[in-house]
Parts: sequence; C-alpha cells; structure tokens
Amino acid sequence: MWRLVILLTIVLSVDCVVIGRIQDAQLIGDDNEVWFNQTREQCICEMVKSNGLILALNYFVTNQTCQFFSLNATNIRLEFFMNCLVIYVNQSTLLNMFQSTTSTLPFTTTTQTEWIRTGDMTVPRSSHSASVLSNGQVLVAGGTSHGVYLSNAELYDPSTGLWTPTGSMNVARSVHRTVVLSNGNVLATGGYTGTNCLSSAELYDASTGTWTYTGNMNVARHGHGITLLLNGKVFVFGGFTGSVYTNTAELYDPASGIWTNTGSMSVARYFPPASIFSNGKVLVSGGYTGSIYTNTAELYNPTTGTWTSTGSMNFARYGHTLSMSSNETVLVVGGIDNSGYYESTAELYSSSTGIWIVTGSMSITRFGHKALELTNGKVIVIGGRNNIYSALNSAEVYSPSTSNWKTIENLTVARMYHSACLLSNGIIHVSGGQLNGDYTNTVEVHY
Repeated sequence: MWRLVILLTIVLSVDCVVIGRIQDAQLIGDDNEVWFNQTREQCICEMVKSNGLILALNYFVTNQTCQFFSLNATNIRLEFFMNCLVIYVNQSTLLNMFQSTTSTLPFTTTTQTEWIRTGDMTVPRSSHSASVLSNGQVLVAGGTSHGVYLSNAELYDPSTGLWTPTGSMNVARSVHRTVVLSNGNVLATGGYTGTNCLSSAELYDASTGTWTYTGNMNVARHGHGITLLLNGKVFVFGGFTGSVYTNTAELYDPASGIWTNTGSMSVARYFPPASIFSNGKVLVSGGYTGSIYTNTAELYNPTTGTWTSTGSMNFARYGHTLSMSSNETVLVVGGIDNSGYYESTAELYSSSTGIWIVTGSMSITRFGHKALELTNGKVIVIGGRNNIYSALNSAEVYSPSTSNWKTIENLTVARMYHSACLLSNGIIHVSGGQLNGDYTNTVEVHY
C-alpha cells in the first residue's frame, strides 16, 4: 500500500543544475551500478559530473551506499523504502520513465532548497580566507582558532567532499586578504599575527602546494580591501596599519613581484568592500575611518591611478557587503551605523548615475555576514550576527527584478566571520566561522 512520498525539487545554487529528492523511497530497475562507503555529497557530485549520463541514484543512509541509474535504465519503478533517498537531475525524464511503467504516480511535487553538511575542516577557524582554485578545489588559509593565530592551510575537493592539509603559509595571518591571480597562483596579503600587523605577502603554488614570499607591501595592513584588476594587477587599499587607519592604496604586479603606491582614498577605511565594473573602475564604500562609520563612496580609476568621489550611501555602514547585481548595479547590504544599530537595509548603486537608491530590506539585521553574486544576477547573503550579538543560521536571496528578498532554508550551523564562495559547478560553499564565542570547523554546501 503506497503512502504519500513527497518529491522535492532542489535548485543548485538557486540557478544552474536542478537536483531532485524523494524521501523514504527507492528506485527499482535495470542498468544500475553500486558504490559502497560513499557520502551523499560524493554521490551527488558524481551524478552531476556525468553530464546527464547518470539519471538518478538511490542513497542508502544506513550503509552509505549509492546505486546509480543511467539514462538508459529500463523497467523503472518507485517503491517505499525507509532510510533511503532517491536523488535525480532531470525531473521530466524521470517522470516519463515512470509514466511508461505505471498509470498512477505515487507522489506529489513541491519546491525546496537545502544546505548539506560536507566534510569538516581539520581545524576550526574564523576570519580565514577561502579561494577557489582553477582546478575547482577550495584553498582555506590562516584565520584564528580559540585565540591561536593560524598559518596552516587545507584544500577541499568538491568531488569527494573531503579536506587535505597543504603547505602552511610562512607566517600566521588573520583578517588578511587573498586573491587568485591570472596564472592560478593565490596571493595572500597582510593580516595580523596576534602581535603584529603584516606588510608581507606570499604566493601559493597550487601545482606544488607550497607558499613563497613575494615583495612586501609598502604599508602594513589588515582588514583592508583587495581586488584583481582587469589588467591582472592586484589592488589593495585601506585597512589598519597597527597604529593608524589608512587611506593608502597600492598595486602588485605579478610579473615583477613588486608593490607600487597609487592614489590614496579621500578617507581612511577599515573593512572596505569593493566591486569592479566592466570598465575597470573600482567602487569602494563605507567602512570605519578611525572615528566614524562613513556613508561616503569613491571610484578608483586604474588608468589614471586616481580616486573620484561619487554619491554617498543613504546610511553609514561598517561590516557591510558589496555585490555586483545586474546591469552594472551594485548592491550594498547590512552592516552597523554610527548609532550602533545593525542594519537590515540595502541600497543599489547605479554606475550610470552615481546615485544610491534604497531597495528592499532583508528580513533581519546582519553584520559579519557574507554575500555572493549568483550567475542569474541574484545575490545571496549568508549568516552573520544581529543586534543581540548572536550568530545567525539564516540566509536570504535578493532578486533585482522584484527588489525583494526571499528567505531560504537555514544553514545547518549558525556562523559569523565565516567564508563563502561559489564553486566552479555553481554550488555555494560555506566554511568555518564563529558560533557565539566558539569556533567551528563545519562546512556546508547549498544545492
């Protein structure tokens, strides 16, 4: 006797590939292959990588076994089975196969997305860096863990969901900044060791797994901004030098390994987020000047090496995020203002007018969150903290077409000062952070 089985449609990173799930059910049919001792993440990755050759799979939770069904599978039917998931990539094809063998489908459809825990990092950490390498792996480096400043680094392999230690940086760094260069190497800049603010920089070679010092910055800094310019040079600006908040900026040339001073901002900025436009100009807004949280914004022109003031935000902000949305429009989200109020507000900056316009607010105030630009022009914000200083497990997505936010399902772990990045296959990857005074090594991905 059939009971109702719910068919869940899961959108991969709110765009891209569609993943479906049927709870407490299994597929029965010909042309299948069984893999043992596999995580659900590993099985899903294998199915996605098959580019449609694998239609669906059974995942047996109790013994961590997956059973793959190819596109050519025949005599497919669906049966109730406890502690088993049916996961698939093409709902219409699957439905057609069911319809060829049964006249009544024993399920209904609904829509849901989800976060899935994947392999834990080897070390709990927050204020670390995360970089997506050209081979699709994620390099996490540095940060702090229970009062210890870290130099170690590790690699996440999306195909297995597992972490592997790699070469450590030459010095511990927290609140540093990294960027992936055009040649695939990763540049780590500045940061704080627990006693000193750093001017040093080093390069990670993904082919050898080692870090090598490169030229020092002209100014020691942590909590600075960093952007890879269209010409391949690295642009850093602002931050704290160990004694003062700075408005200085400099350029790194990967060809020579040398840093060169460039034009300074109009004000010092600590934790200044930035977005780069298609014309190469860089927008920087808000941050802490050393005395106030500012609402000012300015544009850097790499051609001239100079800054130009542009329209000010409607709210002063620190600890906010900037994200390129659509049509050369930048979305600023959250942060804290000069009254100590944590913001739920958001604004849009138009590159054509230089004006900020208030748009729809988030459902909750956020500071120390992360924001990612999705391939469909939407922006997702993840975690952070709110007015009562507690870490958040919520996430929401901004739609430029409606100017509204949509709250999605909660993370499995509340977190602030974490990392978030978009993997090459479109999956959202979130790692580490703080949880109300504790540090976490947990990692989750969004389908």
